[in-house]
Amino acid sequence: MLLVQPGLPDFLTRNCSGRIQLMKMAARMMLAMGALVVFSIAALGLLTYRSLENRLIDDNLRQVQSKAGSAATVISEYTAYCARDLDARVNSLVMQDIAVLLAEGRDPLGSPEIADVERSLLSQLNSKPEYLQFRLLDSRGMEIARCERRSGETLPVVTPAEMLQDKSARPYFKEAMKLAHGQIDVSRIDLNVEHGVIQEPRIPVMRFSAPLYGKASSPLGVVVINLDMRPVLNELRSSSPPDWQVYLASEDGDFILHPDLEREYGSQLGAPGLMRSEFPSLNWQQANREELNLHLSRADGEKLVVAAHVVGLNGGGRYCLFYTMQEARLLASLAPVRRTFLLTGLLCILVALGAALLLARSIALPLEKMTLAVRSFGSATALDLPLDASGETGVLARAFSNMMAHLGMRTSELQSEIRERRMAEELAARQASQMSRFHALVESSNDAIFTKDLEGTITSWNPAAERLYGYSPQEAIGHHISLIVPPERLAEVNEIIQRVRSGEILDSYETQRICSDGTILDVNLTASGIRNAGGEVTAVSIIARDITERKFTEGLFRLVVEASPSGIVLVDSSGSIELANAAAELMFGYDSGEMRGMSVEELIPGEMRYGHSGFRRAYQSKPERRDMGAGRDLYGLRRDGSEFPIEIGLNPVRTSRGLFILALVIDITERKRSQLDLAAKNDALERSNRDLEQFAYIASHDLREPLRMVASYTELLEERYAEQLDEKASKYIHYARDGAKRMQQMVADLLSFSRVTSTDLELEAVELNHVLKLCLHDLRSKLDECGAVVTTGDLPPVLGTENMLIQVMQNLLSNAIKFRGEAVPRVHVSAVQDGDNWVISVQDNGIGIDPQYHERIFQMFQRLHGRESYEGSGIGLAITRKIIERLGGSIWLESLPGQGSRFLFKVQSGIHKPAKLEVEVEHD
Repeated sequence: MLLVQPGLPDFLTRNCSGRIQLMKMAARMMLAMGALVVFSIAALGLLTYRSLENRLIDDNLRQVQSKAGSAATVISEYTAYCARDLDARVNSLVMQDIAVLLAEGRDPLGSPEIADVERSLLSQLNSKPEYLQFRLLDSRGMEIARCERRSGETLPVVTPAEMLQDKSARPYFKEAMKLAHGQIDVSRIDLNVEHGVIQEPRIPVMRFSAPLYGKASSPLGVVVINLDMRPVLNELRSSSPPDWQVYLASEDGDFILHPDLEREYGSQLGAPGLMRSEFPSLNWQQANREELNLHLSRADGEKLVVAAHVVGLNGGGRYCLFYTMQEARLLASLAPVRRTFLLTGLLCILVALGAALLLARSIALPLEKMTLAVRSFGSATALDLPLDASGETGVLARAFSNMMAHLGMRTSELQSEIRERRMAEELAARQASQMSRFHALVESSNDAIFTKDLEGTITSWNPAAERLYGYSPQEAIGHHISLIVPPERLAEVNEIIQRVRSGEILDSYETQRICSDGTILDVNLTASGIRNAGGEVTAVSIIARDITERKFTEGLFRLVVEASPSGIVLVDSSGSIELANAAAELMFGYDSGEMRGMSVEELIPGEMRYGHSGFRRAYQSKPERRDMGAGRDLYGLRRDGSEFPIEIGLNPVRTSRGLFILALVIDITERKRSQLDLAAKNDALERSNRDLEQFAYIASHDLREPLRMVASYTELLEERYAEQLDEKASKYIHYARDGAKRMQQMVADLLSFSRVTSTDLELEAVELNHVLKLCLHDLRSKLDECGAVVTTGDLPPVLGTENMLIQVMQNLLSNAIKFRGEAVPRVHVSAVQDGDNWVISVQDNGIGIDPQYHERIFQMFQRLHGRESYEGSGIGLAITRKIIERLGGSIWLESLPGQGSRFLFKVQSGIHKPAKLEVEVEHD
């Protein structure tokens, strides 16, 4: 406690001027009181005013700093989706198809694959209005696909091929070509450039570039997204707080946002370093914090208040977003307070002077004590007021004491309130930031996420829930969960709420839900509780995923397995049966479900069962697809002990539970029985064929002798009695002789036909060049008679017998000569290789054959012309087909009336390569 010493007036008197020393005690007291009040009021006013200034600046900075943080989040979120979209585009099927074309060195321009890419990119531009361009560049930097939004057009368009540009010199292309698969290059924000010139009107963009690999080891091209930054930058500009100016600057010192549009993008427009020239004291690149509250001066000396936030744009560099305001403008709102302080101080001084004048008339000591007490106001020293003084001094002392106590209490309360408010603001800012991130996560999730209270009322609804169920947030929020629950499943709602309320988290809960259009969906739910500050569950969070397609596939698979006519058995690594379908249970005589858990050895007969476990272990050591039963007999064991023949196919199935073996079992009892019946029938047929062949040989041999006698005696009758027979009798004898000869020829042809099928074949490589030479020698007289010309190239060796191939060639060449037109007959023989076979062609310029008769001419005794026009029995082509089929080949005809005929037959290639033999190619 400060005590006033009696010697103090003498001390003051010694230290004042000579004039003050002559003043009376009252005057000195009045002067001291006035000086003390003036000093106290001035000090208190100045401190309070400075505190108000700092408080005003801090409050504004916190508000604007929060605004800068929100704006920075907006910019980051605006660019965050682009990288994911680009990664999805690079790995899409249409891009991989283009990668295949580029890897094969083919030009994709104009291909169906590039059309698919353009349609996919147009779809992306339509759904993402913030994207300016989608482009695909090849490894040289040439654009091969480009979709863009053009100025003045509402819909994106595909750029024509003639307008595609060379971007090989652009930095984003060079950087993307250096990246590994899955990496993305993000450019800084700059103005869009077309054909080497900044586009007008100016469009700020960010370019997201990723290499296109496919299956190649080096990039095949680059996929580029131009992100239009105008919407987010315009939003920053328009949402600036009143009287604050917003700036966005890059690490290079370029202004991306500036109140003066002409000062933006200085480096790109030829004016670098604008930020350093305007704010020389701002060096935000060295700051380690994201938030910066600064006081700085502009280059012209103007003092500014700055709220700044450092923004990282997903790999596209760091930027400084800051808001500035003139310090003088910010403090202008305190002018009334400043005037109030001056008036209050002046009033206090006047009151103090009046009080001093009154106090001068009272006792000097209380006044001096009061003076000293007032002079000590504002210090840490306790006040010694003359509270027990009488008169006005005592009243003033007690009032001043009460005022100081009340002021101290209010000051303490104000400081406590300031601390609490500041803590609440910081907590609210942190919660707002967390909620913003959580909200962005929920809104961007592909799973349906919504919340409901404990009564089942929906309280939130994300976009994925709208896509899944078909209800907008306005249609869902506030309604009961029964909106999407089928009536027969309403009991689940209360069950889920009660289980979550008890602290349980439901994971992978499969059920059904109903969409707005009535569609029933199979969904997988995850339900968890939302707790309040006291830990009590107050709401339920639901995450839903559509598994309709998976459930349908599983059900379809079960139906296919059960509907399979073959037995299906799934066996685990220990030999225990895990699954058996209805066909397998019926096949082995078991009821439904009885085979599950059995050992597979129980289905195997006793003589094979003991070694089966070893076979099973050997198969598990080297699992592969295997067909069993072909070429050997396998048997299964029914429940009643009977055995039956089977075929088995084995397939390894690898699962999370280890290796399983899928066995496909077929009961071949009926097939075995059919095979035995077929073998018996084949034996009978072979015996019948042998009998028929023997009969044909004997019949033809026995018929030829009487026919020869008829022909001989008819000729003798005509020779000896020609003078005695009239013209009609001679004609009859001619008919009889001709009929006998034709009958002889037909019997000979029948015998030849039967020999084709009865002769045992020993196939060998036969040179067709040699065969053709022999045929041409035998047909020399016929060729010379009509002047026919036969041409050929080198013919290959084929598999067959020489006699059969000579018969084939003679029949085809004879027909080509026989059925000629008015022109000189020309025949060309050639060969074309067809895999392991050769196709031999015999082409003529004869009368041709109508297509409707192409098959008929290969049948026995089928003729298209009368005998008076063309001789023959009509069996030659039937013999030819029979020979070719016995050689394992086929024969067919290509012909039109009047355009000649082309006979083609296919036979196997000979053992040796075709020899270059000299053959006779023309006959005059």
